[in-house]
Formats: sequence, C-alpha cells, structure tokens
Amino acid sequence: MSESAARSQTFTHLFIPQAYEAYLVTPLCAPWARTLLDFVGVRAGAAVLDVASGTGIVARLAAEQTGAMGQVTATDISF
Repeated sequence: MSESAARSQTFTHLFIPQAYEAYLVTPLCAPWARTLLDFVGVRAGAAVLDVASGTGIVARLAAEQTGAMGQVTATDISF
C-alpha cells in the first residue's frame, strides 16, 4: 500500500477533528506556534491571551511554557 493510500485509509478511520490535528495542526502549525512563542518571549509564570485561537495550538504550547504558575486564556468564535 502506498503512503498516500495508507494516509487516506487512516484519515477515514479517524474522526475529522482528530485527523485535522494529526495531519495539519501538529506538523504544520505547531512549529510556527513555537516560533511565535519564542519570538514574544513567553516564560514560566507569564500571562498569555490568545485571541482567535482556532485549534488552540498556540494556547496549548503557551500553557506548557508558562507552567503551573502561568495563566493562559484562549478565545475563539466558532459557528
């Protein structure tokens, strides 16, 4: 089975949100989110506001960087 056929088969066996996270958010968006957080200097204990957070990848990674003493708030309008 080719790689694309295997991905297609896997995609149909996952719920759409899980597939979106696995095939788009993690490989494509997470590296940019990490770059953004490094650029703005998010550190342990920081407060972060993520507006129009979409999948929440920036907020999730910010929460890892801010740790237990930090605060991350994410908001998004979804219809």
